[in-house]
Amino acid sequence: TAAQIGFLTDTYLRIVVHTMLKRGIMLEYILLFVCFGLAGWVVDTLYRSYQEGHYAPYTLIPYFSIIYGLGGVLLIIFFKTTQLPVIADVVLGGMAATTLELFGGIFCKKVLKKKLWDYSQHQYNYYGYIDIQHTIYWFVLTAVVRMIFAYFLI
Repeated sequence: TAAQIGFLTDTYLRIVVHTMLKRGIMLEYILLFVCFGLAGWVVDTLYRSYQEGHYAPYTLIPYFSIIYGLGGVLLIIFFKTTQLPVIADVVLGGMAATTLELFGGIFCKKVLKKKLWDYSQHQYNYYGYIDIQHTIYWFVLTAVVRMIFAYFLI
């Protein structure tokens, strides 16, 4: 029944979280979240500032980008749990990053009532949330993360 499935899912999640805490893995992911969030804020702020011709930080939390933090951690988990060739990691990771950007944009617009980015003036965009140019950027950043962290974490 649905209640049994819910109980099993809840029990499984508790076991996974307990195991992660016991092994110190949770601390690793928290630190990675913070590092990716800070690095993402720097990259995003430099990009926006260059585009606008002046200092232009624009995130929900000053000096931190939640979506970069979450995306980075999800990529590392993906890379650690799959045994795919590098090119497959980059392609699937880039697609996942673009999907995260899409759902992150929709979430911000619908729930937070803010549109933190708008690509509607760019070619090949989807409701201004994602576009081909930034999708290419996500693929490049995914490749960089895959190459750098292959030597440290995987």
